[in-house]
Amino acid sequence: MKFKVHCICLLTFFLAEMVLTFPANHSSIRHQHGRQKRAVVENSKCKKDIEKKGMALFNYGIDQLTMGAEKPNMGFLKSLKNVYDILQTDRNATKWIIAEGLQRSFHESHSSLLEITKNECMLECALVRMYTEEHIYKKMNAALANHTCTDKTLTQADKDKAAYATALLATLLYWENLPGYSEVTYRMIGGVPNIKEALKKYKLRSSVVFPAFSSSSNKLKASMNFAEGGTDANILLVIDNSQPSFWKPKGIAKFSIYDESEFLYPSLAEFRVMSEAEKKQRDGKYFYEIQLQLDGKKFKKTLLQKIRRVCKF
Repeated sequence: MKFKVHCICLLTFFLAEMVLTFPANHSSIRHQHGRQKRAVVENSKCKKDIEKKGMALFNYGIDQLTMGAEKPNMGFLKSLKNVYDILQTDRNATKWIIAEGLQRSFHESHSSLLEITKNECMLECALVRMYTEEHIYKKMNAALANHTCTDKTLTQADKDKAAYATALLATLLYWENLPGYSEVTYRMIGGVPNIKEALKKYKLRSSVVFPAFSSSSNKLKASMNFAEGGTDANILLVIDNSQPSFWKPKGIAKFSIYDESEFLYPSLAEFRVMSEAEKKQRDGKYFYEIQLQLDGKKFKKTLLQKIRRVCKF
């Protein structure tokens, strides 16, 4: 009996050692973590409305982070740039505004924010790394996907993650340490509940807008891990990112806890549908492949460029 107890203790010890020495950025397949993709899309008209009025979740976050000084109805992107400028000027104050909400509804994310900023990197780095964790990712993207374009009745949990979501979006759009990626990326949406209805949203030559933050990879194999087996209810988006765009995907692999060569599109990235859905099979999994091209908002011309253009006539 005593020998049996010692064996059990020894086995427990070895298992604990394996967990502690497991690489922090271990490559995981879909079944090992919950970061599966959602199929919700909007259209170009909705995006234009958002650029004018913002989205309820982000608007609440802008109000929190600017202490009421910024009104998104004066221009959503301008407000986000002001949020980023505030973040740069006073990272500590911004961190505590974000932390206050997370402490109420997202305890793990709250602890992660304080720990990462204390030991590893600046606030921007922490915001990106937290996105790759399990604690807040799904609920934040679900809240964004559940907007009726610009509007949503915010729950207390929505309000508590609003400052984080807004600071993350501003960081993805404006942080120079996250350069845009111009090559092809792959995004697998696995286990789509109603595949026929989902495919109807991707009409050839139409535009689709992703209201939530959208992950992708430049490695097809990594994206295939998100496809569900035993069904064809999977959509593989093959995305051409070569066109100039404000919504270029940002390489976040060095900040991620997963080794998936991840490239993250900011919320509201817009894409042109370049092909009809084609059913394919790879590694024993079935999916519908759709070719997209990143469209989105391009940088505005400077005043000097406009003057030069006028002077030619």
